[in-house]
Amino acid sequence: QGDTQPPTTPAGVTATAASAGQVNVGWNASTDNVGVAGYTVYRNGAAIATTGPTSTTYSDTTVAASTTYTYTVSAVDISDNASPASEVQVTTTADTQRPSTPARFRKVRQYYRYVTFAWSPATDNVKVVRYCIYRMGSGRAVACTTRTSIRIRTIRGAKYYVRAYDAAGLRS
Repeated sequence: QGDTQPPTTPAGVTATAASAGQVNVGWNASTDNVGVAGYTVYRNGAAIATTGPTSTTYSDTTVAASTTYTYTVSAVDISDNASPASEVQVTTTADTQRPSTPARFRKVRQYYRYVTFAWSPATDNVKVVRYCIYRMGSGRAVACTTRTSIRIRTIRGAKYYVRAYDAAGLRS
């Protein structure tokens, strides 16, 4: 008969909010009568990662700011027996860092009353979710996009600028 004994439960599971967009999960190694094949990491009940037999850490970079998550870790042996899971909760930090200003904002094409602008991507400690184009002096967005270029209808002599926004609504 085959191996029917599951590995021991991963002990000492910790989850630390490293930033508004990253949680580091760690645990102590499990043991098994035949051999641990790896670990499955779950977030709020859904499997998000599988690690190797010697790995006892995982960094989750797909989290949202100011959100509580429950992480569980289960060991799996070479016969696919799964251990009971260890569980821990963590709340990510608030996102207070603005995205960087998009660089190299430029007009790349103009055709009659339409102009295409392009720029280099902005960076953020969590994630840039959109860019908005503003006409100087108006204070209101003319158009928004998730890309690093956009075509808009322009007004003769108008000047424009671009701002990056992150998921928390902070702007560059």
